[in-house]
Amino acid sequence: MELREIVDRITPTLSSSRAEQVRWVAGELERAVTYDVLPDGCCQGLGSLFSELSLAWYFRAADADDLRATGRRYTCQPSEHSAAVRRSIVALIASAAGLHPRLPQVPQAPLRDPLTPQQRDAVWRFVSSGVTPTGAKPSSRNVMIRLRAAVGVVMDTGARSGELAAIQLPDLAADLSHVTITRRPQRGARVYTETLPLSQATQGALGQWLDLRDRLVAGLGGSTPTALWVSVCGGGRSHSGTTTARTRPGLPILPDVLRVQYASTIAALNGKHAGDPAWVMLPRRMEVLRRASTPNKHNPAGQAASWSSESNAATAA
Repeated sequence: MELREIVDRITPTLSSSRAEQVRWVAGELERAVTYDVLPDGCCQGLGSLFSELSLAWYFRAADADDLRATGRRYTCQPSEHSAAVRRSIVALIASAAGLHPRLPQVPQAPLRDPLTPQQRDAVWRFVSSGVTPTGAKPSSRNVMIRLRAAVGVVMDTGARSGELAAIQLPDLAADLSHVTITRRPQRGARVYTETLPLSQATQGALGQWLDLRDRLVAGLGGSTPTALWVSVCGGGRSHSGTTTARTRPGLPILPDVLRVQYASTIAALNGKHAGDPAWVMLPRRMEVLRRASTPNKHNPAGQAASWSSESNAATAA
């Protein structure tokens, strides 16, 4: 029985998304054969194709994204999730063929180094510039105002994305000199609060965002949300307890929104410098920015932090 025969036999019994994954992996396996990725003797039928040696070579190429379909566009780097799905589908196809190969483990992505001070300043300058994509909606400028304030808070406090999204208006000092973060450490450690000073740059960004936020929530009527981060345009999804709903401007946003918008902004920054040989492509995860933060836990609340004199100057400009 050939690979395509198995795919055609099992896909009708699967959900549409799972069937698409089966076709994706089958295509990669076929390209592995076509591109001569596999060692000699590993293309003599399903038994050899699903041998441990053959699969080791296949996964090495596929996990590195070397077996993509010709002309297909990818918007992100290969992920651990894709590698895990790939292994589960190989196991599914092999099982349908009566084979049970031992699969290699999913490779763990190395922990990226935090941003250097120069890279951190480049991020701040870019989000402070107000640059939006050509043809973007007018609300894109408001998105950048919100993102700039969020980036400043992360730089000053080292807040994780969930901690950032959970900030409420009462957590901010009246003069914006400090913010209280509810820390939620990983691995079930004790939740605690921490009050940290904010830099002059972040105070300025927050002030601009709060002015905009006031205008956004004014249109809601009735009780207004206390969440710091709210939607700037309608049509997305908001967070309300354990449910989501279609939004209008001024409603609290989902925790993922800031993280996704940060990633797309860093992609734009990398694209801006694509032709510069001295530019090192920045990782798009907000976690890398967080680990580059310099929270000053020893300053009394209200004393401004200063993570970059250059970045503060950029705000003043």
